[in-house]
Amino acid sequence: MRRIGRLYERICDRDNLRLAWVKARRGKADRPDVRRFGAEIDAELAALEASLRARRWDVGHYSHFTIHDPKERLITAAPFRERVLHHAVMNVCEPCFEKWQLDPSHACRKGRGLDTALAAARRYARAYPWYLKLDVRKYFDSIPHDRLLGRLERRFKDPNLMMLFSAILETYETPASDGFGASGGASPPGEPPSLAVRPGAEASPRPQNHASPHFAERLGGDASPHLSEPPIPARAVSRSEI
Repeated sequence: MRRIGRLYERICDRDNLRLAWVKARRGKADRPDVRRFGAEIDAELAALEASLRARRWDVGHYSHFTIHDPKERLITAAPFRERVLHHAVMNVCEPCFEKWQLDPSHACRKGRGLDTALAAARRYARAYPWYLKLDVRKYFDSIPHDRLLGRLERRFKDPNLMMLFSAILETYETPASDGFGASGGASPPGEPPSLAVRPGAEASPRPQNHASPHFAERLGGDASPHLSEPPIPARAVSRSEI
């Protein structure tokens, strides 16, 4: 597998940072922090570029709040300057992530969403007789940093980019969980902390989507959306119930 390199300089490019600012402020232009950043846009972008080129990443200054949609979710929100950084990274890296996504994945992908996911579910319902209904509890919390970084290193060979990924991941951790509804409490000695990227961050869905093929391997098969036999002990859902 050929790894991709020479991306970090593109992230640092001033035009890319300005585009990231434009994306980060969409729908938030009236917020005080967004207005303050925009009032000093040239100085702010220059400072962000300088910190990137010096590899001094000031990240991890989060605020936390809870939403119910309908189940309770803890959202960790980065300040506006960090959101600009996240957009700058994804402007360059998102096409790379997109090439590696599973076809059944519809979340946080351009041209895809709820409608395309429902259409795909209907196609699968007509094609296959059995399905596994599965919800991964606290999926973000279930992804070990070291394993995700290992998978990213198989795709990217830019050392500065990998250090930036690592710096972002290291800003947050949660107690270990097996992802199947059983919380493991505190991480065992010698085990890395969990959580890939905070829920609510612009960059968070892409790396966690990248972990999906590996998660499918844990289920004992490939990343296909169907099962050849009814899952046991999970309840099998027949086509008539879809």
